[in-house]
Amino acid sequence: MRTSYHRDSRGNLEAVKLILVSAESGQWYSGLRSNSTQVDLVGGHRDTTDHSHLEAISREITEELEPGSPRDTVTHAIQHTPSSSGLAEFNGRSYNIHYYAAILPERTLSRLRLSTEGSRELRAWGPRPPASYASSLERESLASASQDAVTAARAIQLRFNTTPNPSHPRTRHTPTAPTHPSEN
Repeated sequence: MRTSYHRDSRGNLEAVKLILVSAESGQWYSGLRSNSTQVDLVGGHRDTTDHSHLEAISREITEELEPGSPRDTVTHAIQHTPSSSGLAEFNGRSYNIHYYAAILPERTLSRLRLSTEGSRELRAWGPRPPASYASSLERESLASASQDAVTAARAIQLRFNTTPNPSHPRTRHTPTAPTHPSEN
């Protein structure tokens, strides 16, 4: 069965990406595309079965990362973080890419492993300077959008003065964060 992809109101294909930021070093966890040397993040197209961008990135996390505690922590961390978006063209197609960011302890991020499906798309998984992703794309609108997502995640983190951890009682509260207008 062929998957259908969601388009925004201007006809752009929609995609989602996850920026995993080390709280200690500021490095972004990413990989190299399996068929090139381009740095890429966990994520992909928003399918027509995804009711929102958040649902799409949650599905991508489930598909591309191994099950377990670190993946659950990532999923929990993005639930109340707004996305930021930018437009780009790849292979002659226009995309509206929505970025989500999670700032987590290095000990959590270092335990994340790519699933079999994730390994088909990415290789050489690990921490890299944020500039390696931006320079890999050379697209100003995406570099700006990805940085905006990290800034929003930092604001949420500072607001509650904690790194999200679903197993810690102090962080079980549900913060209210603005959502991206396209999430409605």
